[in-house]
Amino acid sequence: MAARDRIGSDSISAMRNLQCSVRYSAITALLLGGWAALGAGGTGGDSIPVPTLYRILFRHMNSLEATADDLDGKKQSGGDELRGHYQKQLNLSDNEAAVLKSTASDCGRKLDAQEGRALAAIKTAKAKDGPGAPGKAAVPSVSTKAILATLEQERVDISTGCVASLQSGVSSQTAAAVDMYVRTVIAGKTVAKPPVIAVPTETLSKMQKGGHD
Repeated sequence: MAARDRIGSDSISAMRNLQCSVRYSAITALLLGGWAALGAGGTGGDSIPVPTLYRILFRHMNSLEATADDLDGKKQSGGDELRGHYQKQLNLSDNEAAVLKSTASDCGRKLDAQEGRALAAIKTAKAKDGPGAPGKAAVPSVSTKAILATLEQERVDISTGCVASLQSGVSSQTAAAVDMYVRTVIAGKTVAKPPVIAVPTETLSKMQKGGHD
């Protein structure tokens, strides 16, 4: 694929394809791999919690950065466009964009580390619980459910801390703009019913188109 074509799919249509870049946690993956009956960790329901929406944003930003690095390594053009995608979307200054990228990168590292610990804990718990009855899906024990709940809360706490870090590093106006973007545009690309938020119709329409005047 030509570099220009790749940029067309990765940057110009980045928000349209947002769902494809979201990497679900080890918790969700293992639930779907045998404990789906628990119904935790997925994207069911009317909306996704706001900390999770921020996590999706951060993961997508890191994905674009990785793709940009890959293009650079292959001596192909387009990396700068990918790296500047969210700065353009959110109309950020260079300093604000740097804070957002740093927060996304830091959050990704923390989530990766937590997911590594979660994977080990879940594998141990699954081995302890044993397989399900013949012809039936395995169901986690009460103690395992408690472990899963704790792991998921750790993930939420990490995301919440990352959001707080971002908001402390930019102006209140920028923090509010990013928050509105997450609750409307990110949510609108991820779930059927975004979290309720009062946004002027004209502003929401402009944001959902992903452009600026």
